[in-house]
Amino acid sequence: MFLYATENLITSLTLDSVSTEDPLYVKENLYCERPSKPFYFAAKAAQWIKLHFAAAAQRITLAAAFNHNFTNAADCHVQGNAIDAWPGTDVGHVNWRLYDECLRFDQTFAWWRFTVSDAGNPVFPRIGELFFGQWATFTNAHVQPARDDGLSFYAVEQQTIYGQDWDVYLSEADRFKITLTNINDPATVDEIQQFLSAISGPAGRFVFIPFPDQPHVYYVKVVGSPSASRPIYGEKELRNWSIELKALTRGITLL
Repeated sequence: MFLYATENLITSLTLDSVSTEDPLYVKENLYCERPSKPFYFAAKAAQWIKLHFAAAAQRITLAAAFNHNFTNAADCHVQGNAIDAWPGTDVGHVNWRLYDECLRFDQTFAWWRFTVSDAGNPVFPRIGELFFGQWATFTNAHVQPARDDGLSFYAVEQQTIYGQDWDVYLSEADRFKITLTNINDPATVDEIQQFLSAISGPAGRFVFIPFPDQPHVYYVKVVGSPSASRPIYGEKELRNWSIELKALTRGITLL
């Protein structure tokens, strides 16, 4: 069963400050839901992004950075504390993965930091979308084993009058097709319907972890509308929900 997280707790109210900031690629880009519109630090070593939950300490179980440009020598950590004093508690080291990386844990703090030290990077470190939230999974629903996934490539294909090809690569994106199946149990149906309500529509971006025991993590949206069916097996009625997902494209950095 896959894991998911629908609400990014980083907002204009909880993003307290950053260590340095590019004047063009500003800190508000960290939570704009467009990984191709990134935030850039203005230095490479000992950089941080700080969150403050003023009303009450906030439980976090997932931190993820999407469309980053960190090198494999980058040192990234999640830290937490009851007060604005650092380094505080080292919640964990975020293992490097090309473009997208995440860390799962279970801690509650009023103050949080995501730290990056990447002195060997030829350019300043970048984050397309930073996510702090809580992951979830389904209690009883099951994913059909024949799940489709793969890459889609986007390019401009041009040809001269002499037949010469001038193709320009633009971006790529992972796609997934998922079918959830369960006996028509009211609690499970409600659980899935709440999930579909949270991820559908213009604000339907969410974090998708296909396999809990692997490092892959994606920031995705729903393609089209989820569909449902009710096949009958003997005396039992099942419900199927089919969802197509597309990872938000990194592509060329755009404002």
